Amino acid sequence: MSEQRWANYYAQHMERKASPTLRRALSAFTEIPPNAQAIDLGCGTGNDTLELLSHGWQVLAIDSNARVPDFFNAPKFDAYRKNLIILCEPFETCSLPQAQLINAHYSIPFCSPANFDSLWSKISDATKFGGRFSGNFFGPQDEWATNERMTFLCADQIRTLFTGWEIEVFNEVEHDSPTAAGPIKHWHIIDVMARNIKDM
Repeated sequence: MSEQRWANYYAQHMERKASPTLRRALSAFTEIPPNAQAIDLGCGTGNDTLELLSHGWQVLAIDSNARVPDFFNAPKFDAYRKNLIILCEPFETCSLPQAQLINAHYSIPFCSPANFDSLWSKISDATKFGGRFSGNFFGPQDEWATNERMTFLCADQIRTLFTGWEIEVFNEVEHDSPTAAGPIKHWHIIDVMARNIKDM
């Protein structure tokens, strides 16, 4: 998206609630793991990051947009700063530490196809045994699917990504609704929550 469209997106999402998939992932943990580490990929205005912090998690919030640290200067983050690290870096170059929860709300489809396999390997390798992924993918019927700089995957391709995981939520929907820039768009979205059960 253009800089103006990103600005519109951030303006419209400043006060949105945490994503339903993340909230469901948090509730799936019967207790917070010791030194619970989470990664919020494409953290944007920090809504999901705040949800993680408020539940006692230590969070690495990653986003390539240089404006992101300004969003985290809001007073609502003051009580959690000791548990928050912000990294302004593209997915293509960032390193991911081991984490019990990796969240990617409307973010990884914006990774280019050339770099997607590398990014997914990093996500998979960084998720601890028993840890979870929560996030969204865009399907091939999405209106933006002609954008060669983004990654679109069908349901079978996504399920293949999660070989060695227990898929706990797999919700595929298509609908027409406005984008942050205003125009109506056809969305094809696959929400996924999964637990890493690969034999380490």
